[in-house]
Amino acid sequence: MVGLLLLLAVSLSGNLFVGGVMLGRAAFQQDGPATGQMIRAFVETLPEDARPIVRRHMRERAEDLLRQIEKIRVARAKVADVLGRSPLDEAALAAAFREIRTQTAALQSLAQGILMDAISELPPEVRTEWSSRWEDGSFPVGN
Repeated sequence: MVGLLLLLAVSLSGNLFVGGVMLGRAAFQQDGPATGQMIRAFVETLPEDARPIVRRHMRERAEDLLRQIEKIRVARAKVADVLGRSPLDEAALAAAFREIRTQTAALQSLAQGILMDAISELPPEVRTEWSSRWEDGSFPVGN
């Protein structure tokens, strides 16, 4: 029983991590459609019964996600600005990179919160199916 609980906890952690990574990757795309495609690709990897629940939660928080993605784009623009200056201001560059890390972490936190809300609505058998995809390596995202 403890082993199963540990496996489920590890699986949940992995799912949350990959969800955050997927949304983080989407944030670094240059155009809106690519972001949508990345999110759709992630959702398509989920068990069929989980998809509508995850989609609903993502739609409910879409404005928050887009706002956070925009903050990352602004931070990236700041890095580009600092890189283009001569002489290079290393302190400004370090601060700009720190801002990217801060905003990316905020996006991952938001995405993980959304996934946790969705996961809390899933029946145990769907969570188990999701878990088993990670365990046997058939989950295409993050392999």
